[in-house]
Amino acid sequence: MNNSNIPTANSQGLSVPSPSQEILQLPISDIIADFETYAYRDQLNQEKVVEYQQLVDDLPPLDVFKIDDSYVLVGGFHRLEAHKQSDRELITVVVHQGSEVDAKMFACRANSTHGLNLTASERRRALTDFIKFSLLEDPLLSNSAISQAFGGASEATVRRYRKKLEESGELEQLTERRGADG
Repeated sequence: MNNSNIPTANSQGLSVPSPSQEILQLPISDIIADFETYAYRDQLNQEKVVEYQQLVDDLPPLDVFKIDDSYVLVGGFHRLEAHKQSDRELITVVVHQGSEVDAKMFACRANSTHGLNLTASERRRALTDFIKFSLLEDPLLSNSAISQAFGGASEATVRRYRKKLEESGELEQLTERRGADG
C-alpha cells in the first residue's frame, strides 16, 4: 500500500492536503466523475445535494487523482453535483498523485469515513474492494494492517470478509501474513 497517498484529515474527517498535493481551481467539465467506480453509493442523495447547494461557497475541496492526464473524482460526488446544480463552472480540488488502484483505495476510505453515512450494503462493497485492492499491492498484508489502513472496520470484520473472499475464490488463500509493523 502506498501510504504517501493516504490523506490526513481534519476534525470532520475531510481530506487535508499534504505538502506533496496541490489545490487547484478546475473547470467542472475537466473532472471525470465515474460514480459507479469511485462513489461507493447506490445513488446520489438529492437532499444532501440541496443542502450542499446552500453551502456551496463554504464546501471543502473535492478529492481528485491525476491519472495520466485526467482528473478523476474520488471524493465529493455530492459536492460536485451541488456545484453543477448551482451553475458553477469552476470548483476547488485537492489533487492527489497515484495509480488507479491508489485512487480506488482512497475512494473506499473517503466514502466510509466522512460525509453522508454509507448504507450497510455500500459499506460492505467499500470494505470488500479495499481488502481486494490492499492484497493486490501486498498479498501478505495482515487483517489488522488492512483494518488500520481502512479506518472504521475492526480486525474481526476484515478477517470475516477476507475469509468469504478466499472461500469464493476471489482471493488466493495464503497461510503467511505480515502485520502492520512489517
